Amino acid sequence: MANCPSCGKEQAETSAFCGSCGALLDRPNTGALGGAPSVIGSSLTGPAEFETPPVDTGRVELRPAPPLYSEFGDVGQYIARRAFALIIDLVGVAALFATGIAYLVARGGSDPHTFGAFFATAVYTLFAMIVYLCVSEAYASATLGKALVGLRVRAGEDQPVGIWRGIVRNVFLPFDLLIIGFVLAVITPRRKRIGDFVAGTVVVNAHKPALGVVAAIAILGAWGYAEYAYADGLRTAQTLSNSAEIYAPALVNGQSPLPPAPTPLPDRTPVPTEQPITVPTIAPSGGAVTPSPTPATSSAPAASAAPSGAGTGAPSATASPSAQPTAPDSAAPSAQPSAAASPKTVTG
Repeated sequence: MANCPSCGKEQAETSAFCGSCGALLDRPNTGALGGAPSVIGSSLTGPAEFETPPVDTGRVELRPAPPLYSEFGDVGQYIARRAFALIIDLVGVAALFATGIAYLVARGGSDPHTFGAFFATAVYTLFAMIVYLCVSEAYASATLGKALVGLRVRAGEDQPVGIWRGIVRNVFLPFDLLIIGFVLAVITPRRKRIGDFVAGTVVVNAHKPALGVVAAIAILGAWGYAEYAYADGLRTAQTLSNSAEIYAPALVNGQSPLPPAPTPLPDRTPVPTEQPITVPTIAPSGGAVTPSPTPATSSAPAASAAPSGAGTGAPSATASPSAQPTAPDSAAPSAQPSAAASPKTVTG
């Protein structure tokens, strides 16, 4: 019997390796040469040493392979990338889903400005996001946001997530969004949030991050262009944004607002009737101008001229003033005074 130099346990004399730890035992070679140990060395080389050949025991020693990549890397960069991936999924991808669904709802005959159309768009978008998160992590091991930043989800010893783990992991996403998930990802050694603990998953760096980045950019670009070119993406997004400003607060508070009342049309402006044209008259003394549809009548001025006598030979002329107008006091007199009659020369 001999003790193992590594673990100190007694081993049989016929065994060359320790049965507990597998260490090589220092024993003399009692092999094929008549049971005598083979001596190496002589008086010239120093003391004799016994050589023990290795004995095949059928065991295979397993050594951990060196990691081909770092699972997490720098903690600060890892958390920042994970937060950025979450923003891309919950904002960017959700906006693409909502725009496309709003266009389909409008094509179905609904008025996109009503509360019913906005409510239907919100419900369908929420359902589409749940399916997207679960399916993409279950079968592709990453969402578009995670692929864009070089992350992936795995379960156990680099196994695929599977649909049930994907569903369980994303069911707890609303709880992780209350800052709890990011705190757990920072303080736990495996960077797990609540959904990861329940589903048995972990988010690590991707084996080939460049391939995921290229694929995510291609998918997001093609998706955005398709909505812009074939679904009138800009106008649909603007209409959806306006509806969200009106109906989203009431929808979050659990209310069901009535659609806004239509704006009443202004009263019709009456067409103006044709009015008679009046010509103002000017008073002789510079008085006020009073319009009158018809001029006031006045007597014609009379003028008379008579010679003063035949013998004198001097002409004489008299002029009578014009008659006063007979119009009422409110109307200005329109008759002008007549000038004196021109003198006539009387010859004998």
